[in-house]
Amino acid sequence: MDDKSPPTSPATEFVNIYNLGSTGAQGGAGIPYGVPAVDPRVVVHRGGAVYSIDPPKVDIELWSKLQEKDAELAKTQKELLELARRQEAHLQLRSKYDELQKKENFRNILYSVEQDAQKKLLADQDFANEFSKENCYSYVMSVDIRKSTDLMLKAVKPSQFATFIRKLCESLRTVVFNNHGVFDKFTGDGILAFFPEFHTGDDAGLLVVKAANECHEVFGLSRF
Repeated sequence: MDDKSPPTSPATEFVNIYNLGSTGAQGGAGIPYGVPAVDPRVVVHRGGAVYSIDPPKVDIELWSKLQEKDAELAKTQKELLELARRQEAHLQLRSKYDELQKKENFRNILYSVEQDAQKKLLADQDFANEFSKENCYSYVMSVDIRKSTDLMLKAVKPSQFATFIRKLCESLRTVVFNNHGVFDKFTGDGILAFFPEFHTGDDAGLLVVKAANECHEVFGLSRF
C-alpha cells in the first residue's frame, strides 16, 4: 500500500471539520456566508498514520437555489403571520360589534318600558335576558289613525300636524306603559306595542284590551 494513500481498512476513522466562521473568514476563502465549508482535511488511521485529502468544491448554483427556497419559505411564513393577525383583528372587531349591538338593543328596551320595568331591567339580568329570547307568549297591539293622509292635507300648517302627531304618540305611549306593555315603535300614523306575559304578567290578555280601549279614548272615540 502506498503510504500517501488513505487506508481502506474498516478500522479507518474519518474526521470532518466544519468551518462555520464569520463572513470575513469565509468571504476571504471565496465561500458565501452561511454555506458550511466542509473541510475534511484529516483522516486518522488507528495505526497513527495521517493522510491529507483536498476539500470538495462548494456548489454555488445549488447553494443559490437553496437560498431561494429559504426566502420563499420565509415569505410564506410572513404572509401566514399577517393573515393570522388580520384574522385576529377581524374576530376582535366582530366581537366588539356584537357587544355594541347588544348594548344598543338593551338601551332600546330600556326606553320601551315604564320606569319600574327599567329599574328591574338594570337590577335583574335574568329578566333582561327574557327580552333577547327569540320566542315568547305575547299580545300585539297596533293602533292606526284612519285617513291620516287626508288629515295631514287639511292641516292649516305642516308644523301643526306634526305637533298633533307628536302629542298623540306621547299619549299612546303613556297608555302602553300604564298597562305594563312594551312600546315598540311609532309607525308614522300610529303605534305598535307588545304585551309579553313574562313582563306584563298573567293578565296580559286583559291588559292589552284595556290599553286598546284607552287608546280609543285618547282619540275621543267610544269603546268597542
